[in-house]
Amino acid sequence: MLRLVLVFEGKELVGVAPFFADDPLGILTRYRVLGARCSSRLDLLGRPGMETAVGSAFASALAGASPRPDVVMFEGIARGSPWPALLVEEWPGRPPALRRQFSQPSPNFRLAGLTYEEWFSSKSTNFRQSMRRRLRQLKREGASFHMASTEEEIERGLRFFSRLHHGRWSRRGGSGVLNRRVERMLEEAGKDLVHDQRARLWSIDVDGRPISSHLFLSAGGETSYWLGGFDENWARLQPSIVTILTAIEHAFSVGDVRFDLGTGGQDYKYRLATGEDPIDWTLLVPAGSRSALAHIQMLPERTRLAAARRLSPGAKRTIRQIRGRVAGLRHPRGDSAAG
Repeated sequence: MLRLVLVFEGKELVGVAPFFADDPLGILTRYRVLGARCSSRLDLLGRPGMETAVGSAFASALAGASPRPDVVMFEGIARGSPWPALLVEEWPGRPPALRRQFSQPSPNFRLAGLTYEEWFSSKSTNFRQSMRRRLRQLKREGASFHMASTEEEIERGLRFFSRLHHGRWSRRGGSGVLNRRVERMLEEAGKDLVHDQRARLWSIDVDGRPISSHLFLSAGGETSYWLGGFDENWARLQPSIVTILTAIEHAFSVGDVRFDLGTGGQDYKYRLATGEDPIDWTLLVPAGSRSALAHIQMLPERTRLAAARRLSPGAKRTIRQIRGRVAGLRHPRGDSAAG
């Protein structure tokens, strides 16, 4: 259920809080920010300088919403975001409890004031030599590098992107991000965002067939890596990192000022990054008769992730299949893209 809070000053829009409500077990109503589970660095929006007034309007709307939220979830919000604390401060009546479940790093680096060559020369000699060698080897194999620039190209490219991603994760329990609904959303959004390069789908093709495909999103001079996949038959040539370097070189060429490598502390990201920002998973639990149940039911995300890591790939696939069937029963027409 979409629960979109819009705040106006007169006729001017000054705040947007895009939530959806779900109740997966029939026990607790969760309000989650749109994009939860398939993206990170989620946030609410408010006009600079009006955060307190907008936050107060958000809090009042959520407190009076139907169904009433038993928990408000911020799954991947920047540590510096003011909104969780403002919602607590401005919530009508008794303030909700605020609990940070866990954090992950988001490695990044700035492009402003540098050329790609200057940035690349700051990396280790071994890394530079290795990447240049991989690039030469790929070109000898007939590789070409391409960013989708039309609706037709991104529609076709996203099909290969999904195929490569699922192929890489199929033996590891399946993708935790991509499913049919997310793929449908990407196709619809991609057609709108491809023309002004806000959606940048970079691929490496050999003999007309993609062997690596990675999606980046861009806005306001910042580009962020979202997700990718590659053909493991080509793993020896590290096509993923070569594709990411190609996207970084393009970001320099178009004047981007910051490049975000996405949530997670993988080693390859720290070879490229010069800093990192913490991204938090935070719960806001309103006071009331169900708050104790909410605290019990909403296990820390860290605990769930630790348990998931102990599961076999087969067990993970079974759980995802069950969740898919439950979602199908709850949304028989497939009309809910979130969650």
